[in-house]
Amino acid sequence: MCHPSFYHEVCLKTTGQHPVQIERLTFIGGYGKSGEREPVAEVTLEMGDVVSIVGPTGSGKTTLINDLEMFAHDHTPSRRKLLINGAPPSADLRDRRRRGPPPRPNPRRR
Repeated sequence: MCHPSFYHEVCLKTTGQHPVQIERLTFIGGYGKSGEREPVAEVTLEMGDVVSIVGPTGSGKTTLINDLEMFAHDHTPSRRKLLINGAPPSADLRDRRRRGPPPRPNPRRR
């Protein structure tokens, strides 16, 4: 089973696609609930970085994670953009993520 996160190497291998080697993720800020530009313009994470996402209720922590999982590129409510290794995720990769992981075999079926 593919874990629902941006680590799709296993998922892509099981679907016959070439894996994406993620070395660097960059978030480009979008807009908050009020429609104002986010105060942080850009955040870049390198492979191996450890981060903690903290903030009060309603501050956008879950929205940030959702944008990450959806390979955001100006098509989510926050209008954030995610760059993988300095480039926008391909439309194919975003489409695959929206469809979800490949179906798992049912062990009860024979």
